[in-house]
Amino acid sequence: MRPNFPLLLSVSISLSSGLVISAENEGQDVDDYANIQDVPTIEEVVITGTRVKKEWERKYQNVAGKRVFKGPYGDDKLIIAISQELKNRGEKKRVFTRGISMPQSYASSSLDYYKYPAEEECGINHFSFYEGPDFTALGYIKGPKETLLDVMTGGGPFSAPGIWGPYDQIVGMHHGMKMIMGDAAKDGLGKIKGGYAIGMQADLQSYEMQDHGDGYGDVIKTTGNCLSDKLNAEAANRVLSGK
Repeated sequence: MRPNFPLLLSVSISLSSGLVISAENEGQDVDDYANIQDVPTIEEVVITGTRVKKEWERKYQNVAGKRVFKGPYGDDKLIIAISQELKNRGEKKRVFTRGISMPQSYASSSLDYYKYPAEEECGINHFSFYEGPDFTALGYIKGPKETLLDVMTGGGPFSAPGIWGPYDQIVGMHHGMKMIMGDAAKDGLGKIKGGYAIGMQADLQSYEMQDHGDGYGDVIKTTGNCLSDKLNAEAANRVLSGK
């Protein structure tokens, strides 16, 4: 590995004239020397170059062994609780993965889709849950066409609840996705010293990711806490009623 500090390169070039005077033609050589003195010589040339190599900018952070591009936003326990509620009580249907950037390892072209069919006091109806072979994701429905997809499992070994991680995206926004490579040596991956694939990242501006992340974190907190209070109240009522 090359050292990460400025490299200064200095080159000096000079030209000097030597003269050998012999006894036989001493007078002539003296005249020649006088003529040479009138000839302009190449002065010393100093060339200084500076090569500054910036330190490699990491496009991700390591959070409990997971790779996160921004954030993470959203309480992981509440995200899981909302997902479980949708799977337990939501209407289920089968949807195609068309329009969703899926990992290449995902063989199926469809997913199970769970959603509350009507308004719900905690706002669960603003979420959807996706499930397939070794794949789970929570969707936050932002509008009639856009859903913020939080891939929890199945987007590679670094997927986790909370955005922004591998394959997290806004379905319906038609933004690009770009592959992010990691540095094995800096991430402490044993004897592996080269690069490795982390996964696809939503190609969005940093401020956009933050804005969406802040909104997602807020609604997860509001809905998740409401759901927790509701379930606790239901459980207490069952105990009190003897059911």
